[in-house]
Amino acid sequence: MKIKLQIDNILLDEAQLLVPLKTKEEIVEEALRLHLASLKRLKMIELFGKVTCEGNINETRAVKQ
Repeated sequence: MKIKLQIDNILLDEAQLLVPLKTKEEIVEEALRLHLASLKRLKMIELFGKVTCEGNINETRAVKQ
């Protein structure tokens, strides 16, 4: 899907120096991918201590072996 974006050329130039990707499109896609991964990690951190675990891990491991 083609989308027209106005992105700061200085940012793109800097990214092209630091990232081993060939095109500006690849750089933008990778940046979006990394940003989404970061947001997902933050969501996981927010869940820390809020999720309870039921069962016995040793029993679960014994069944799988």
